[in-house]
Amino acid sequence: MNEREVKAYWDRFYGNCKIAERCGWKRAKGPLYPSCVDTWMWYKPDEELDNRMKVFIGRTNLADSTELDKNPPNYFEDLNAIHEAEKKLTEEEFSKYCAELHKFCPLKCSSPTCGYAISATAEQRFKAYLKVI
Repeated sequence: MNEREVKAYWDRFYGNCKIAERCGWKRAKGPLYPSCVDTWMWYKPDEELDNRMKVFIGRTNLADSTELDKNPPNYFEDLNAIHEAEKKLTEEEFSKYCAELHKFCPLKCSSPTCGYAISATAEQRFKAYLKVI
């Protein structure tokens, strides 16, 4: 990876974290793996951290990490996930979001309600979302 690709990766990573937290995902610092001192454990909006820790502590097979490797959706690539995130915008934020999406319109029309948003990619929606939250 060159320097530009590394920066793009981290921008997507931190942007995804920001949207996930906005959507109710939470993260707690903790030792997911014995060899990692500085790790984060995500848990879903409908999960309690205590239950998550019980799963971790009660796990007998450290190689089986399926219960712990639950991460937020990839809002950068998943149209369904970013659509769910759009539902969390306030009315004012949604208005700004639509204006940001309109900037991606290839027709360069003058109407902010041209409907281009229905054709916007997950990446375009991701970038617009981060500009308004």
